[in-house]
Amino acid sequence: MFTIEVRKRGEKEYFAYEDVAKEARVFHEGCGGDKVNWDPPGDCGCPWIFRCLTCGEQTEAPSILDTKLKIVETAMDGSEREVGKSILVVCRASVSGA
Repeated sequence: MFTIEVRKRGEKEYFAYEDVAKEARVFHEGCGGDKVNWDPPGDCGCPWIFRCLTCGEQTEAPSILDTKLKIVETAMDGSEREVGKSILVVCRASVSGA
């Protein structure tokens, strides 16, 4: 399972997918690796592959648009979402005083 951890945004905060992605932490729970290549492909129509640089395991996001939407929705409302069967989008735990 790969996990994308995002920061919950404020109710009146304006942001785009790119803003969330820059701050996201992506890791592979299988080996604990926190070095994951998860850059979405350009406009080539290629699949979006998440690859752990620690152990080499990889998975494919079923839909680029749906994956980006789930990442943004989680940043908006804090709800956990699954992308296919092997990617989980969660909200980063808040740190008090931050």
